[in-house]
Order: sequence, then structure tokens, then C-alpha cells
Amino acid sequence: MEKRPLHQNTQNRNSSPAPDGTSAFLPYKRRNFIHKSTETRNTFTCSECGKTFTQSSSLKKHQKIHCEEKLYQCSYCDKRVRHKSHLICHERTHTGEKPYLCSHCGKSFAHPSTFKHHQRVHTGEKPHQCSVCGKSFSRHDNLVSHQRTHSGERPYKCSQCDKTFTQRVLMRTHERVHTGEKPYHCSICGERFAYLGRFRTHQKKHAEEQTDLGKTTK
Repeated sequence: MEKRPLHQNTQNRNSSPAPDGTSAFLPYKRRNFIHKSTETRNTFTCSECGKTFTQSSSLKKHQKIHCEEKLYQCSYCDKRVRHKSHLICHERTHTGEKPYLCSHCGKSFAHPSTFKHHQRVHTGEKPHQCSVCGKSFSRHDNLVSHQRTHSGERPYKCSQCDKTFTQRVLMRTHERVHTGEKPYHCSICGERFAYLGRFRTHQKKHAEEQTDLGKTTK
């Protein structure tokens, strides 16, 4: 059988970069992330997660993670993540498991990063400082959100309406108004919730009911 000739790429592989300075051979999705990223006060902000960098090369390297395939899907909702460790932490929002216990106050947490940030409440540590006004924060993402009060930047736009947000998580939560998504499921009564705060309030009611039931059976 005669072999079909390979398709020849007529584009010069040594061609100059694209007008915006990115390589013409980068995958479209990755170049699109770079186009959407904003530069403010010599910092480069990722449009996907809000993380900031002092060099554009560091931003481009970081944005590769957003192009990776999300292999792991949550057993309780449609969310997909790239790493198994992230899946385990995410599923705790459904199961209510909180294995990280603060030795200072007894409060427990589902995620190690949240636990670490909470401990700064006791130590008073605020390592992230705003370069504009000097205000300090215990969490880097809180600093990024705060800096947008100076720049006026609201990079996250709802896909269903014109509302914009300073944080991606706020945009995603808002979009449930349009989609009707209710990712938080009560394992006791089966009721579903769109917002984590309402879900936790609901769980407390079950806990109080169990406490009252225990008192009446004594």
C-alpha cells in the first residue's frame, strides 16, 4: 500500500514572535490566557486565578497549569481538578470532614492551607503587604483582592450577565443564580444548597436537633 505523504508545514519555524510578544506557536488557549492577563504597577496578574507576578515570564510559566487536563472528577458534583490531592480537599466540602485541628482554639479545617492561614489569627502574622497603602494581610489572595480597590480592576465577568467581580470565586458563586447549580448536598435529609454558608447553617440545625433529642431521651 502506498504511503500518503506527510503534510508539510509551510510556516517558517524561525518566524518572529506574535505582535504581543508571545510565541506564534503557543497553543491558542495558552496565548488567550496571556492576552487576558493584566499589567498593573509592574505586576502581572493571571486572569484565571488572580495570582500576581513581577515578571511576565513567570506569569507565562504559571499559566501552563491552567492548560493541563483536569483528570479527577468529584464524586458529589461536576467539578473536575488536576490533582488527586485537590480532589480530596474539595470533596471535604461535601462530606464535612475537617481533619486539621487548631491547638490554640480547637477549631478544625478541611484544607491544610486554610488551617495555616487560620493560625495567623493567633500569631498575628501578616506577611503580605500592599505596596500602595501599606496595609498588611495574612493571605496573599486577600492582598490581591485589596489591591484591586486601588486599581479599580474587576477582571472576572459573569458569562450570563454584565456583572463583574474582583475575585473568581465570587463570580462562580454568583453564576449559580443563573445555572441553578446546588453543589452542597446534605447527607442527612437530602436537601441541596447553592451556597456553602447556607449549607453550613443547615448542618448546624441538624446538630442542634440531635443535641435536643439526646436531652429528651435521658
